[in-house]
Amino acid sequence: MSASKVAVITGFVVGWVVVAVPAKAAPENPPSADRAPAASTATVEKLFNDWMFRCAGGVCQVFLTLADEKTKEAKLSWSFVYDPKTEKLSTIVQLPLMAALPPGVRITLNQSVHYTWPFQYCDSTGCRAVAVLTDQVFDSIKEQKNVAVQYIPYGQQNAQSFNVPVSGLGAATAELIATLKR
Repeated sequence: MSASKVAVITGFVVGWVVVAVPAKAAPENPPSADRAPAASTATVEKLFNDWMFRCAGGVCQVFLTLADEKTKEAKLSWSFVYDPKTEKLSTIVQLPLMAALPPGVRITLNQSVHYTWPFQYCDSTGCRAVAVLTDQVFDSIKEQKNVAVQYIPYGQQNAQSFNVPVSGLGAATAELIATLKR
């Protein structure tokens, strides 16, 4: 798929990303609307370039979705979630059905640096690769301008590749972490 046929869609609800966040007592001075705590039932959305920070009903994530410009069909969804108990970021990359399960999804930063994450499961909405990230891996991703997300469609020899903008990811995940640490 050429880059001209894929559009970045923000605000796409990624229903398969669920992180339980324990409820906290209400603060004496309520936060501003754009800095609502994760346990709030209010929906908070904030755009950081191409990445969306979203908290709704106590579930928070940072995500980006690439979709076909004509059909609006999602071709790739990439999200990041944070676990305040372990202080770890995890990532979930969702690709269309009919992805060849081995070798998984490959995130290429440059000619010498790439990460490969296995698909964990597939359902009627697509196949997902899930990984808990080290700080070093996340830092190397967020420092890029773009990364290539690649997978092999089932029955094909050549990889399908998406050029994913990374600008804004660092700021969006900083917002995610700060919100969930409150």
